[in-house]
This record gives sequence, structure tokens and C-alpha cells, in this order.
Amino acid sequence: MSERTNWPAIVVLWCCGIGAAMQFAKVAAGFDALGRHYGLSLGGTGWLLSVVGTVGLLFGATAGLAVSRANLRTVLCGALAVGAVLSAAEAMLPPLPLFVGLRLAEGVSHLVVVIVAPILMNGCSTARHRAVVMGLWGTFFGVAFSLTNLVAPALLRHGVTGLLAAHAAWMAGLALLVAVLLRAGAVATMPAAAPLTWRRFLAQHAQIYANRATALPGLLFLFHTLMFIALLTFVPRLLPESQRAALLFVLPLCGVAGTFAAGLLAQYLVTPVRLTGLGFAAVGLAAFGVQASAGSAAAAACAILLLFVSGIVQGAVFTTVPYLNQDPGQQACAHGAVAQLGNLGATVGPPAIGASFAAHGPLGLAVPVALLAACGLVLALASSRRPAPLPLRAVPGE
Repeated sequence: MSERTNWPAIVVLWCCGIGAAMQFAKVAAGFDALGRHYGLSLGGTGWLLSVVGTVGLLFGATAGLAVSRANLRTVLCGALAVGAVLSAAEAMLPPLPLFVGLRLAEGVSHLVVVIVAPILMNGCSTARHRAVVMGLWGTFFGVAFSLTNLVAPALLRHGVTGLLAAHAAWMAGLALLVAVLLRAGAVATMPAAAPLTWRRFLAQHAQIYANRATALPGLLFLFHTLMFIALLTFVPRLLPESQRAALLFVLPLCGVAGTFAAGLLAQYLVTPVRLTGLGFAAVGLAAFGVQASAGSAAAAACAILLLFVSGIVQGAVFTTVPYLNQDPGQQACAHGAVAQLGNLGATVGPPAIGASFAAHGPLGLAVPVALLAACGLVLALASSRRPAPLPLRAVPGE
């Protein structure tokens, strides 16, 4: 842990998270252009958006083991550089199978960045700033969508190539900044882990998901991520044309505001699990509000409310991890489940909801969102009594 908080390094590492989230946001912003170029339906283009999450879906819960034996600064620089190269290759708009392969490979870069960057941020912070620093990290996804939507109209005048190339430049610049601002050895590396075998891989997953305290945050997060990227992508299509450009920037920030609000509410007014349930209930109601007001002046207010309460769900889920797990090791396992199931939601949700939206219009968006919210509400209500944390047994080979 640093003796003084290294704010320049922390801001750069936060920007690394923004770059990782832009691996989703750039396709959401160029959604129509990519769909036209490759002749894809809404559902097909949704797969281009979400396929980055496939790697995290498979390895999210155990990816920390793979990077723990290397220098984290070097690993992060490598992931950013690889992300830059892949985005530059995508900017050439290769044939569709190759483009999908590049998006899959981007998933490795994405997963490494979102695991390593917050660890390094924590290492650059003193204890008294740690909560603020982690709160800053939690905003990276919404900020990425806002920034991308802000600059996308200008970049898309030159085609989707300009948008993808700009992301490549962002990632390359950050790789250089990380190399400069984080001196070798300035941040402690993680302790070495035992080699990852299939036996350990399966045993660790079984332990995480058999323990209610470590599994619940990830399960709640799954219902959130199944809808979140789809909301950011498709809700603007229900707004009047005169409001759409401005709200493309504002809506993700509403989610960020909801995430901050959740921290205050969970600290002083309601337990995190119950807050998650209340947030899901509000999401379901707001989704039908957006559907009922689609195309009218009231749609903007309903969309802002929907993204705000969705942000409350996200913030509440993250606060359930320390609420249910006091042991740092169990917290790490819970965060791994959140990463893994979050990637499952980000991979499956956009194409599924996109196909429903294409077939049934506004109702095709509202109904699946409301159903997912209802599932999250039921799970939160059933789990609202705080379970006693169960100790995790050592996995064979550790």
C-alpha cells in the first residue's frame, strides 16, 4: 500500500477501465453502421456487441489465478497494447468471421484490464482514500458509454472505422501512460497461486456457487447485466429524434448517479440485498413507463428514471459483497462470481433483447426487462435475511 495516494496513476488506471468498457460501448455507438456493413439483424449485431464477454463468462471466477504470478503492471500494459492492436484491426472492417474472432480476442484484453486495474488502483491508494478510489472505479462503465456517445456522432461521419480507430488510439496511449506512471515494483504484486488445473478450476467454481454468501451477489448481478447494456443500446431508440442526441450522453451518467446513490442508501437506510430488490421493482415499473411513452416528450423522463434505478441495482449489488462476506478471501470469490455472471449477462442479454425489440417494438423491450427485474426481485426477497458466511475450504492443490 502506498504511503501517499498516487492520484495521477489512479486516474490513468480508471481510464484503463473506461477503455475496457469502450470495447462494448464502441459497438453500441456504431450499432447501426456495423449492422448495415455486415447485413445483420438487430439480434445479429447484438452478438457483435456482446461477444467480448465470452472470455469472462468462461474464466471470470478464476482469471485472477492466471495473472497472479506475473508483474501486474506488465500484464496491464500488455492487455492494453493487445486491445489497441485488435481495435485497429477491427477498424479495417475485415470479413465478418474475422471480425467476430477479433471481438472474441478482445475479451481477453477486457477481462485482464478489469481485474488488474482495480488491484493496482488499490495499491496506489492510502487506506483513508480506498473507498473513494473504489467508488471512482465503479463508475467506469457508465462513463465509458457517455464519452463514447458524446464523440461518436463526429467520428461516425467518417464511418465506423473512425470510431474503432479512435478506441485503438485510446488504448495505445493508456499503455504508454501506465508504463510511465507506474514504476516497476512501485505496486506490490499478488501472491503466487498454485497452477490452474481442470480439477482446481471445477473445484473452485463448486465452492463459490455452493456458498450462498459468495454466490448471491453474482446471481443478482446476472439479472442486472442481462438488461443493462441492452437498455443503454435500445432505450434511446424509443426517444423522440429531437432528444436522442443529448440523452445518449446523459443516460449512462444517470446510471452512474444511481450507483453513487445506492452507496448512500445502503449505508444509512436499507440493507444492500433489500435495496437491490427495491431497485429491481423500480426497473420493472420504469420499463413499462418507457414503453408506454415511446416517441413522446415524456419518454425522456421515463428513460432517465429507468437508467437511474438500474444504476441503483448495480451499486446495491456491489455493496452486497462485503455485507455478506467479511473474510477478504470470500470477498475475492464473490467478486469473481460477479465478474463471471456479469459477463454471461453481457453476452446473452443484448442479442436476446435486441431480437425481441426488433420483433415486437417497445413492448419487446419492456417485457423481457420486466421479467428479468421480477426474477431479481424474487431472488432478493428470498435472500433478504443476511446469511451467515460459510468458510471456504482449501481447494486441492493450493
